[in-house]
Amino acid sequence: MITITVHSRNDEKLYSLLINKEYELRTKKRGSFIRRSGKSRLSKDIWVHKKYPGWVKFNKGINGSISCSTQTKNEGDEWQIFEAFISFLQRYFHKQIASINITFDN
Repeated sequence: MITITVHSRNDEKLYSLLINKEYELRTKKRGSFIRRSGKSRLSKDIWVHKKYPGWVKFNKGINGSISCSTQTKNEGDEWQIFEAFISFLQRYFHKQIASINITFDN
């Protein structure tokens, strides 16, 4: 499992921005990640990737930050979900992100 903590610039609400962007891309039949959680779990989302067998689990942080953990069905394939998610963040939110911390769990 890889844990990613994303800190926002100027306390922007990254969690809301991510959800809105995923919804926008999904309605246009674009994007690689699909949100898979019910409305009752708004503070904990699970996103799956269309191509890679795994998911990203989100938790809201303080001051607009988010904490995410990536998991895959096949051990050793976490890098694929990780790379896709970091690319998603860079592509759409590089101006709103101050820093990203990465933790590799054994």
